[in-house]
Amino acid sequence: MLPFVSICSLCLVYVSCYHHFSVYVPDQRFDWQGAFAGLDNLSLFASRKIVEFRMPTGKPGQQGAAAITALAASPPPDTLFLFSAPYLDKRTS
Repeated sequence: MLPFVSICSLCLVYVSCYHHFSVYVPDQRFDWQGAFAGLDNLSLFASRKIVEFRMPTGKPGQQGAAAITALAASPPPDTLFLFSAPYLDKRTS
C-alpha cells in the first residue's frame, strides 16, 4: 500500500530524508510506462526519492490507471509517490 502524506508534512519529509525530487504533469499523450521505467534506478547521490504526479484533470486515463495499479502492487523501495488532483467528481470518489 502506498502511504499518503499531506503537503505540510511533505516539506519536512523532503528536507530530512529524501534527496531527489521529480515532478510530472501528465496529459493525454503522457508516457506512463516510460515515467515508471527508471524508478528502480537511483542516482549516485540520492538514496531516496519523491516522485510527484500533478494531474490537472484528476483522471489518469486507462493507461495511467493500469500503470498506477501496477505501481501500487509492487512499489520500488525508498520512493515516495504523490498524486495530486484539483478535485474528485462523483465517478472518482
